[in-house]
Amino acid sequence: MGFFVIFIVRSMRNIYLTKRRKKLYTEDFKKVVACTNPSWKLDENLLELLEKINSNNQIQTLYSKKHSSQKRSFEFDSYLEFAFTKNIEPTILKRVIPEITTKYCLGEYFENVCYYQYFFPRENPNYSEEKSSIDLGCINNSNYFNINHIKIKYKSANQETHTNFWNDLSDLLFNAY
Repeated sequence: MGFFVIFIVRSMRNIYLTKRRKKLYTEDFKKVVACTNPSWKLDENLLELLEKINSNNQIQTLYSKKHSSQKRSFEFDSYLEFAFTKNIEPTILKRVIPEITTKYCLGEYFENVCYYQYFFPRENPNYSEEKSSIDLGCINNSNYFNINHIKIKYKSANQETHTNFWNDLSDLLFNAY
């Protein structure tokens, strides 16, 4: 049986995506694309979908994972964390989130779990004082997650539904205005 849960983590202030922040995150995304470290390189078949999402000037992907049956893992999850402008926030919360969570929890994929978490600016959980040899903001920048952002997570043992989830999510975010 499917279900969804909403988590909201609060802080004192809102920080939304701006043109300046979009540029910074875009530069970091280019580093992710070029990364060859197996732990941090993009998951198979995600590049085109993330580029599609990022082509929306009001949204920027921050962190992602796509479940793959090729990996030897018992974690059957995919997720996307993304920042957004203040103007698009209502569309994401009133249209994108309900559509994706309903379809992948309560709709045709009711046996799976799909939920989202809304984060206010927060510390980077991956950050360490010791510099990493991997030059990615999600590791080396203590302020990387210091922005309002949403994480959408999907759990299913079925690889095909993960592909459908990513295709639908990228379409919804690309077309959000």
